[in-house]
Amino acid sequence: MPEPVEEPLLAELAARAPAEGVAWLEEQLAAARAGDRAAVRKAFPGMGRRLGRGELGAGGALARADGAEVPLRGWRVDDAGRAALIAAFADGRDELARELYFAGDMRERTGVLRGLALAGEGDAAMDAVRDACRANARELFEAAVADNPYASAGLSDDEFRQAVLKSVFLGVPLERIARIDERADAELTRMLLSYVTEREMAVRTVPPDIWPVAGRVPIPGTIARLVGYLEHPQAAHRAGAAQGLGISGDPRGRAFLEERLSRETDESVRAAIAGALAP
Repeated sequence: MPEPVEEPLLAELAARAPAEGVAWLEEQLAAARAGDRAAVRKAFPGMGRRLGRGELGAGGALARADGAEVPLRGWRVDDAGRAALIAAFADGRDELARELYFAGDMRERTGVLRGLALAGEGDAAMDAVRDACRANARELFEAAVADNPYASAGLSDDEFRQAVLKSVFLGVPLERIARIDERADAELTRMLLSYVTEREMAVRTVPPDIWPVAGRVPIPGTIARLVGYLEHPQAAHRAGAAQGLGISGDPRGRAFLEERLSRETDESVRAAIAGALAP
């Protein structure tokens, strides 16, 4: 039988939170496993006071029941406590998570979203995710879309595209959006390239992680744009454009990649070009 998802979180907390706080959390987890909703509601706001609010600082990732991985980067200690509590509550977990989200403050809402990322199952709490996607607070939005397989599975195509575009605006790395490789489509590429055009006309920068996503499902003009960014003065853009050309599989890009490689001096860009040219 697989280990309950809350147990690895408890182990992370044991190394980072006060011993008395961890002992208290173990009592709350027992109540959650027993289906005590009142105990969960009472314990949820106290996580920061009992465990702390600093960065969790944990590497690696935890696995969901469906096999998807949830990296712990960006988590705080109280996030881990709240996520563990939600994961331990098996019967009606999503409904309870939704209730806790709409009754909570910013930190509590973030903890709910972390818990859904790890253990969300149905769509009962998706309106909490949608609410967070509309938020202007970066921390809350990030918890909703970054490293969150539950959100990526439940958002509609249009909602997912809007979340990706908002991630660009707020500076959330696109590589952190779960399932972006499989959910990217021509409309998302069109939206991203329109954003790039607007920024270029305003003489403003764009994040280089747009290019691998745009290259996944190219539309007319995508390859030309990627080839153009192979000449960008910033190495990150040249590397991103090379990755996008490689992902696109378009044979027109090969000659440009080979020519750029012949005169590229930055090792990170050379590695990206070599990867794009590999069979």
